[in-house]
Amino acid sequence: MESIGTYTVHGHAHTVASAHESWTRPVLIHDAKPGVVQRACWPRAAADQVTLDCGSWRRHVATAQRPSELGGDDGLLGVTLTQWASGFPPGATLLAPSGFVPAEDWGTLQAQVRHWTQESVDRVIPFIPTDQGMLRRGSRDQFVDQVSALPEGPVALLFAAKGEGLQSSEVLDGLRWMVTKLERVWLVGVQPLVALDAIAHGAQRAYVGTNSTLRFPSPPGVNGFNKNAKDFVPGLLHPDLLEMRSPGVYADWYVTSHAPRCPVCGRSVDGYTPTPGSRLRVVDHNIHAVSQALAALEMDAEFSTPGPASAHHQRIGAALAHLPLSRVLPVSDYDRVLMNLLRLDRELFPVPDEVSAIL
Repeated sequence: MESIGTYTVHGHAHTVASAHESWTRPVLIHDAKPGVVQRACWPRAAADQVTLDCGSWRRHVATAQRPSELGGDDGLLGVTLTQWASGFPPGATLLAPSGFVPAEDWGTLQAQVRHWTQESVDRVIPFIPTDQGMLRRGSRDQFVDQVSALPEGPVALLFAAKGEGLQSSEVLDGLRWMVTKLERVWLVGVQPLVALDAIAHGAQRAYVGTNSTLRFPSPPGVNGFNKNAKDFVPGLLHPDLLEMRSPGVYADWYVTSHAPRCPVCGRSVDGYTPTPGSRLRVVDHNIHAVSQALAALEMDAEFSTPGPASAHHQRIGAALAHLPLSRVLPVSDYDRVLMNLLRLDRELFPVPDEVSAIL
């Protein structure tokens, strides 16, 4: 099974389930009624590849007294975890119905960790949805120390923000540090470059969102981030640049040249229209394009095993692929995550002069 999965919603479930080689890819479904979506995916996805997120973290802000939507440690406010899990079809894995933990709310985080330590069910993964501020230098040590107290096995983490999320150098560096300390992490709700870097640094699994709201999750009460899509067509992963832009943006970049084609589906990166069917084809493309990028990371002939060095090599290739577009694409418009990851790496790995000049 691939280490990078797909984080999706009801409207995209059929596309995800029927995507190229979908049987190798874990799927995480975010939906208020996930059983409906699960049944839609089931014919094409093995039970052990489907995980359900009931979305409690979007509705409930955790407190020390009530760390989950089920209730408190005293059991007086709701049902038990076993009772809750029994309401879902057997076979699927479930993310725990955790409330959202605000940044630096250490008492609530401690209560949530204790809650999922004291009450556990085999197919329920402890889930800590929190603010990306937990990855900043002043917080990351304490966050990892507290989360490390969870029982052995995977732990799912989601880092939300009021805006574009995991993009700054400080937060990306904190994420790297965190996954090296907690190698059992399932990282939920990220964009492809973040997922690839997390896997390279030791994360067990990462789930890439099928829309901007799921790639850039927001805290409860904050509208989901929705980057303006040109022509109302969502972002499409460019297999060479590792950029995620609307096809209309790529059309502007390649106005005097031929736009590259995806080696899997054969479509050019600017070959989509603002129709419902075309939007779903963008989702399908992004799923197999992420798989292609992961395969390239894992099979890089210059490295015996995938890791930070091979991820850096992949990003160098993406940066170099930008240079021929310099007449229409200024450096200031390069993907912010790509640039910040390269900046973090330049003291660790060699950087070609032409890439160093743009950092």
